[in-house]
Amino acid sequence: PDWTILSSSHNDPMASDVIAPSAWTIFGCTNGLRLFTEAKDGGSRGKYWDDHPAIMAVGVVDANSEDIFQTLMSLGQSRSEWDFCLREGRVVEHLDGHSDIIHKKLRGDWLPWGMRKRDLLLRRYWRREDDGTYVILYHSVFHNRCSPEKGYIRACLKSGGYVISPVSQGRQSVVKHMLAIDWKFWKSYLLTSSAKYITIRMLGRVA
Repeated sequence: PDWTILSSSHNDPMASDVIAPSAWTIFGCTNGLRLFTEAKDGGSRGKYWDDHPAIMAVGVVDANSEDIFQTLMSLGQSRSEWDFCLREGRVVEHLDGHSDIIHKKLRGDWLPWGMRKRDLLLRRYWRREDDGTYVILYHSVFHNRCSPEKGYIRACLKSGGYVISPVSQGRQSVVKHMLAIDWKFWKSYLLTSSAKYITIRMLGRVA
């Protein structure tokens, strides 16, 4: 599915794929999260990961969807209380009432040994559905006010985001976190194991 199409239309193809994915295969569970990846017809396991497929973690959180949405949108110091991946984040530019450009610097201590720190420059789009579901979408962009910095390699988020759906009369929420990311490894043999490992580590922040 193409998650990078930023549209407010409830019926756009991206939204229907993100909210009700049909072609996902479960491949594991960790810390109460179910882990899925896009099903590929006839592909080998190695090729599967080298193509930077979308990976999704799904979990149930004991909070209402609005509170979770506000928590995920925050880039302040409080985020470090639950997101060990992020060193710091900021809004580079406000585009309109439902989108902006954000810069995230990732910490280095959770990455594989010897891997340089990564950062991400993202366009972020969000909306609330009539049923109380919140959707947050991201994809990498270029911006003249945020060039790559010394000491960081800029990873490329091809598509990703969150879908936060209320359940149990709003007391809990099902949170889906999706990422399709190119970590910009310079050695091809690192792609399969390391890319999968760090993507899953980032996804583990759902709960």
